[in-house]
Amino acid sequence: MIEREIDPKLWSEVQKLSEGNYEDKMRCIKIIFSNYFKLPKETNEVLKKMASSQNEEVKISIAKLLKTEHNISFGLYLELIDILVMDKNPEINKLLAKEVEENRKLALSLSSITNISGAFLKIAEQQRSVVASLGSLSIPRIEVPNIDGALLRIVEDQRRVIATLASLSAPQIAMPNYLADSLSQVMVSSIIDSNRINRDLFRGIAGISTSFFPEAETRKIDIIEKSKEEPLSKRLDSFPIDSSKWKEYQSLVMEVLDYSLVPPLESGIEESTSKTGAHRRDIVLHIPIDTSKFWEWIRNIHSAIGIIVDAKNFTDLIPADEVVTFAKYLSEKKLGLFGVIVTRFGFSEGAQKEQIRLWRDEDKMIVCLNDDDLRKMIVLKKNGEKPEIVIDRKIKEFREKLE
Repeated sequence: MIEREIDPKLWSEVQKLSEGNYEDKMRCIKIIFSNYFKLPKETNEVLKKMASSQNEEVKISIAKLLKTEHNISFGLYLELIDILVMDKNPEINKLLAKEVEENRKLALSLSSITNISGAFLKIAEQQRSVVASLGSLSIPRIEVPNIDGALLRIVEDQRRVIATLASLSAPQIAMPNYLADSLSQVMVSSIIDSNRINRDLFRGIAGISTSFFPEAETRKIDIIEKSKEEPLSKRLDSFPIDSSKWKEYQSLVMEVLDYSLVPPLESGIEESTSKTGAHRRDIVLHIPIDTSKFWEWIRNIHSAIGIIVDAKNFTDLIPADEVVTFAKYLSEKKLGLFGVIVTRFGFSEGAQKEQIRLWRDEDKMIVCLNDDDLRKMIVLKKNGEKPEIVIDRKIKEFREKLE
């Protein structure tokens, strides 16, 4: 769930403006959309009340912001659309036509989730009844496959995923059609693959939002000042750009990642080699199974049990063949489909094309970080904030370039 940092003065201003004249209400709406996660949950009711008002200009203003601003919770986004389209205003209906269709698809998908949850609970109850009946018979003890616990875990997973969905930033692209299909095709057997169902749900949510964190939170990294006193930042600044010192640079990158991302990730393992010796991964940081929030998001969307990192101390842009080679490390049957290449100067044009191809054709997400990104992660960690915002921002920028 997204944490709110409440600004009492801003909330007081919103309350006052919401009861004012037309100009006050328009200003109030803009403040809410720009500072949503600095305001309490009661803000939802304020905005819904204005969306239900008799002032058509106020409602049209809200409709326009729903199309251009994506800094409110997804749950509120859906509620506002429902309120506005009930008015039958032709201009509003035209403005929100695409959003209404996306809302309809989402409703169908969530209906499928609810139906599956109900079916699982019913099967679990039937199993309890059967086991109880067997216990009263005069026959040798029979081992019954225990699907009860697995079913209940799936239902709980689904409820948690729906809760996560409601807290995400408002959607920017349509709900993928395969979500409802993948759910309706789930078959219940003696062994239930809850991970598969959970992964499908998260991937469906990923189709709605290109970013885990709200835009207001990711903007923080734009104003971060480099810390001159932080030892790791100083070492990055002074480290020579020389491919012959790849080993030393790799060790420094792992120190930065350990400092920034551990915990919740497990400490990095340097130069992990596959059993055949064919594929060497410079650094691997495993994602614990009980990790929540952003890293749970990454684990489920990209089938990743670990973050694979390749540190390149090249004196020039990374060429395409390096990205192709790195992509061989990524596999759904190995450590997953999510990797990071850390470089001094970024990707060449050819490397960027390969990065796009690998995502579109093979579902492999390769994020490119540079020294400046690492410095920002260090500062965020030092300030008690979330260094993973930097990675989330990179993913968001990459995916939005594709649209």
